[in-house]
Amino acid sequence: MLSRGGVFPGTLGLCACVSVGPALFATATPTVDVIVLSEQFVPGGGFKAFDVFDGVVMNNAGKIAFQATLTDDTTGVWTYDAVNGLVEVVREGQAGPAGFGNFAGFGLPKLNQSGQVAFEATGTGPAGMNQGVFVGGGVAGPVMLAGAGMAAPGGNGVFTSVEMVSFNTSGQAALLGELTQTAGGTSDDTGLYRAQEQQALIEIVREGVATPVGGTYGGFFPEAFSMNDAGRFVFSTLINNVSPINAFGGMFVADGQSDPTPLLIDTAPAPDGNGLFERLGYRRPVWNDADQAGFLAEFDQTQGGNWKQFGVVRADASGTAQTTRGEDPSPDGNGNFYNFSYPTINNAGQLAYIGNLQNTADQTQDNEGIFIGDGLGPPTQVFREGAPAAGGNGEYFANGGKFLLNDAGQMAVRVQYRLTDNGSNDDIGIAFFDPQLGVIEVAREGDDLLGSRITRLHLIAQDFYVDDGKFGDEHSALNNHGQIAYLFRLLDRRWGIAVWTPPSQDPADLDGDGDVDDADFGIAFAAFTGPDNGPSLNPTADLDRDGDVDDADFGLAFAAFTGPGDAANVPEPTSLAMLSISGLLVLRRWR
Repeated sequence: MLSRGGVFPGTLGLCACVSVGPALFATATPTVDVIVLSEQFVPGGGFKAFDVFDGVVMNNAGKIAFQATLTDDTTGVWTYDAVNGLVEVVREGQAGPAGFGNFAGFGLPKLNQSGQVAFEATGTGPAGMNQGVFVGGGVAGPVMLAGAGMAAPGGNGVFTSVEMVSFNTSGQAALLGELTQTAGGTSDDTGLYRAQEQQALIEIVREGVATPVGGTYGGFFPEAFSMNDAGRFVFSTLINNVSPINAFGGMFVADGQSDPTPLLIDTAPAPDGNGLFERLGYRRPVWNDADQAGFLAEFDQTQGGNWKQFGVVRADASGTAQTTRGEDPSPDGNGNFYNFSYPTINNAGQLAYIGNLQNTADQTQDNEGIFIGDGLGPPTQVFREGAPAAGGNGEYFANGGKFLLNDAGQMAVRVQYRLTDNGSNDDIGIAFFDPQLGVIEVAREGDDLLGSRITRLHLIAQDFYVDDGKFGDEHSALNNHGQIAYLFRLLDRRWGIAVWTPPSQDPADLDGDGDVDDADFGIAFAAFTGPDNGPSLNPTADLDRDGDVDDADFGLAFAAFTGPGDAANVPEPTSLAMLSISGLLVLRRWR
């Protein structure tokens, strides 16, 4: 039976669901909440029901966006949060802007920390006008940010397609535009753009324009750029018509207000002085809010072994830091790195990646793992092929780039196991890594759930790889509270979306940055309702889970106060009177 908000209390393995919505508060054991299921009627859907789900993402407030196919084979995008329940964003067949026609298909949604949803879509209109990037939805309908048939800023060309890579907290979308009818033909028919509702489209950089290091920018592709919350871009590109010929690629930073500046150019020295950067024009940088770019590096003129030509590097305006280099020993001493793949970065400057190793004890049975590092010391080994599974059933086999990283250094990983009790019936799972708690099994094929058994599990999407989610927290199913949203299919053929909440997280750390400080009190202030006057627009601030944000919640937050960056230094209240201080007065004291 459905409980309030569309959440199905259930059990998953040993993780009992104890809440009626995503559990954004400390718990002694992990909790699981099933948010939506197949056969559940769509809100306002005229007796249509959900069938299959895809593309689930979640922000720090616990809001979820997802794509779904209905029982009549139409598709759409919906959101869920504890206050509003399920809300339709857009539906196939809905009217689009003039020339676009009706909505006909959708890309995977992105959800920013402000709760806005953005998505790519195709329409039924004529070719050359029936594709675009949209934001919002609901009663007013989605708003097109940019689309095929629109003139490029400055008038040089018309868009044939736009592809969204990033969508930040301010509602800005980072786009790759492909154009026709340009002055230079194929030499200036791509560019990077920033779009925002009710704002003019801004050109960040254009193919064929002169670079600050000589030559002209080559073309752009989706995996080679990203945008952060400040609206700043990082991008890699080839450099045409440059001399000397060996300096042919680079990585640049741009904000749309001034010309791009070089971050790193081919032939720059390696961080440790062993070799020179090369092929930077082919890199796929990941980018955080501190203007730090992470990427898989290639080097020329190296010494000390063939695999020294590869590494994992972080770069910013102050220089470069080397997280790991080929030939380096693994953290546990079992083997040496020789190759790397699928990097992703968080706002703390940590890089997570897959590392391949040689000279290991079991050769091909333990030669791959997931690692995390910041360049200040040896990396940490998170998962290693051949290690026992956290739940004790089998051992880790492969990941294939299906993992997510948050700002606390926690990870969500879709894992493949081998040597399990039931072979292909329990060889896929989702696991959680925390630097203090270690690895916890979240869900496993073969687990009992809702009177049936899990047969399939996915992070974000059914065909998700880390490259699909590397462009920021707006496309992640792991939030800064350590919660994981995931897709599952049951033996009875129902699909669903569930949210797993880890144990023992601090409820007052509302921004999920590992401390309780003024920023958290600011969030609580904005969510204040007073007693019995809920629900709040931000239920994460309802620390005592009584349906409002009032004095009692501020008392709990005050008791947990640590100050910035000092989660271990929790002040001790001098008396119980501190817990009864008016929430507003407490907040004013800290503002």
